[in-house]
Amino acid sequence: MRDRRRVTVLALTLIIEMALCAIALSWPVQGPGNPQTEGALWLSWSAEARETYVAGYLRGFQQGKHVACAFYEENVAQKHPSRTQTPERNCMKSLPELTEPYHQAYVNRITEYFEKYPHDREAGLSTLMTNLATPPGLTVDQIHAKLSGGAN
Repeated sequence: MRDRRRVTVLALTLIIEMALCAIALSWPVQGPGNPQTEGALWLSWSAEARETYVAGYLRGFQQGKHVACAFYEENVAQKHPSRTQTPERNCMKSLPELTEPYHQAYVNRITEYFEKYPHDREAGLSTLMTNLATPPGLTVDQIHAKLSGGAN
């Protein structure tokens, strides 16, 4: 169980690092009038830039899951073999999934979040994507309640 948590943490860390790299590469140099938060930055992007971010995040998320689960199979699962499924398959099934068939669904939800809760613009893009994954598969309002400690 502890090994599975370690793999999950490793996969999520890899995903977050990839997302942060994407943000850092697209982040403008701070200056007067430039967005100060991830929410303000998101809302300043064109529709194409938003879609590109989400597509990159989804690719990185999926790749991170495969890398982490392959690591798990090679380094951990050999010590505790499963008779029913391959260790990589068990690992993949244990991690969250971003299951919307179209990138635009995530773009719309993130935009809705930042427009609906302008004071929560510090939420962070990777935090929103993580909470939109299944599990937990939260709605925009549920994410807001979670991040604000239940206050509206």
